[in-house]
Amino acid sequence: MVVAFGSLPSVDAQSLRRAEIPLIDGVFTPDGTNLTGLSQEDIGRLQIEHLAARGHRHIGYAALDDPRERPFCLPRLEGATQACRNLDLPAPQVVSVHYSRASARDAVVEWTQGTTPVTAVGAFNDLIALAVLASCRTQRIGIPDDLALIGVYDLPVSSLAVPALTTIGMDLTAGAGNLTAAILATVGAPVRAAPSGPVAGDILALIQRETT
Repeated sequence: MVVAFGSLPSVDAQSLRRAEIPLIDGVFTPDGTNLTGLSQEDIGRLQIEHLAARGHRHIGYAALDDPRERPFCLPRLEGATQACRNLDLPAPQVVSVHYSRASARDAVVEWTQGTTPVTAVGAFNDLIALAVLASCRTQRIGIPDDLALIGVYDLPVSSLAVPALTTIGMDLTAGAGNLTAAILATVGAPVRAAPSGPVAGDILALIQRETT
């Protein structure tokens, strides 16, 4: 069988079905939330709620300009946007960023030198956040005094950054158990126990460090 963490192109999914190869598609996309308990929208929401709790009203969002990550980036951005609406904040100022110093530099300029400068940024992931952090240092923008910053994934390098990166960590143990049970059920193998339903509170955790 095939397990796709993202979403397979429809032509590939159809080919697998014609060949009678079992497929579990879109494990970590919004359609797979009921399986893993991981909501991409909740990630963006938690980022905004944390920044708002720290007193920020004008918030930027660093989206990743990579079509392969679009199934994950768009729901996170939607969650961030909805959180801003719920908190009576302006919509996040979105800038698409590449994994490059020049791209991060341009994004920081747009956020900090516009007509309404942002005071905090939620990044799609830790790598984008670290690129923004490095760019702020070269532009002499203080973190978090001038610009607060939060990432996603809690990569090991995030705790080694200076200042250490605030981020959203994930514990996918419960989701992995559910996915394993779904795989076994799909291929007709016995499942030892009915999977429990993981929820966002079991999976996502704010890792407070020095950038917020």
